[in-house]
Amino acid sequence: MRDYFLGGVLGNTPVIFLIFFLTFFEASDLLANAQVINSITLASMFGGALLASLLLLTKTQLVEFRRIMAMGIVTGLCCFIVYFLLSILVIPRLLPDFLIYLTFTVGGAFGAFFIYLTRRYT
Repeated sequence: MRDYFLGGVLGNTPVIFLIFFLTFFEASDLLANAQVINSITLASMFGGALLASLLLLTKTQLVEFRRIMAMGIVTGLCCFIVYFLLSILVIPRLLPDFLIYLTFTVGGAFGAFFIYLTRRYT
């Protein structure tokens, strides 16, 4: 369970760095480019969950497709739970919704699928 929680924290690290980076810009500039910023934020969530899933699954020796995918999806779910806790406790303006949940979960599943492919063909 500790590994999943640490994977969730790792999956949220790109989002946190992006939020801190965006604080250096003017609010009017951010509002003018809101769609681009939302797309970049979702891409960083996807990449963070993918990276967390890849790093968590490299520690295991699983070869069965179902177990690998289950671990990837649970890692993505833990990324969303950590994001939800951060949005409640630290950054109250972040509102978790279904798209964010889906982004984290699909990112974790893609990371698991990449691990499955590397183990299958090596």
